[in-house]
Amino acid sequence: MVKLRTSEFPEGKPRSGWVRTYIDAPHRVDDLVEFSYSLHEDQAAKDSRIDPFYYGSHKAMIRPLEIPHHRIKRTVDGKYIHVSKAEIAPEDMADFQESNPAFYQWETKTPLLWTAPQGSLPPEMFPTYWGDPEPLDPQWPRESFVLDEAEEIVKLLARHDEGLETRKTSGDHIGTTVDLQVGASADDASEFTTVMLLTGPGLGPSDADDEYIGLRFQSVTVANAATVDVCTSDQLFHTAQLDEPLHDMDFEAADDPGEFTTTTSNMSDRTLTGSPVLWDNTTLGAPGTFTSPSLVTPMQIIFNRAGWGTGQSVVMVIVQPTTSALRDYGIRAYDGDTDEAAKLHLEIAADGITEGEIMAATSPHYDLGAFGPATMVPY
Repeated sequence: MVKLRTSEFPEGKPRSGWVRTYIDAPHRVDDLVEFSYSLHEDQAAKDSRIDPFYYGSHKAMIRPLEIPHHRIKRTVDGKYIHVSKAEIAPEDMADFQESNPAFYQWETKTPLLWTAPQGSLPPEMFPTYWGDPEPLDPQWPRESFVLDEAEEIVKLLARHDEGLETRKTSGDHIGTTVDLQVGASADDASEFTTVMLLTGPGLGPSDADDEYIGLRFQSVTVANAATVDVCTSDQLFHTAQLDEPLHDMDFEAADDPGEFTTTTSNMSDRTLTGSPVLWDNTTLGAPGTFTSPSLVTPMQIIFNRAGWGTGQSVVMVIVQPTTSALRDYGIRAYDGDTDEAAKLHLEIAADGITEGEIMAATSPHYDLGAFGPATMVPY
């Protein structure tokens, strides 16, 4: 096995000046977008044929252009619009769902009609990330939209570069990075005192030890017993009233766990690794997307399971270990906005790649020479 030669991390050089050169341009392989690249500290370093300080590659969930995103309609100040014409702020959502007679408490659901005491409504049909249509809660009017794939890659890499700068990372990391996102309505949910809620614009609020948030990530292309270097989750906290986490984050101790259901206690009955990570922050600064603490320890336990296999799913469960009404956790749900659903970022330790794999990954776009920089047409 060989490693590509790299320079030291460019201390004092802002990431705004980094120069990315694609080795393998973004392209789809099955459900994921794959690409690889090098990073120089600036254009002068590249022109001088100084070794890149970083080589990286990604397997990323980016919704295909032919499959639109959807989001629940919101007012300009961020309130969700209900079919009754009510406008509900995220921090008021729990009260609205529990006590407002305008909220539909669904009694029966069929493929064509959902029925509640207020009457019946046809579900809104939208495709999952994989293109299969699924019925979504019809009491929340939605709109569809399409995002440019190249722009999505730029956003993903901006988040990744921020992490590289924080950790001062350099070296050959080709073949190690996986970026996933909740991709279906039944892949995130809330549980309040044993009652499961699978639909609606947000997850939570959770401020007690019997209020859970669950996230399921599919197509985790990580090998059995692979070493986890980095594991974090990006989540959009949609209001300053619900951005004070004091919550344990753990993973379900199961091989390829299933989606969430309306079965009582479907989340709290799941067995976890028992090695949670506490996210403790008295004010994150919402609204905005924030990155969790490192989740390496519980994630490693999952990949070390005898039955773990690449391509399986993982389930994250979030709950407050002790009840504190002042420490709330509320994030955007997949049903609220598919583009803003929770994300999972993984970086797996690389043992290097063979010379044959280098040539396969880089030809014809990139001439490595003696593992030095070269030129290619950017994506």
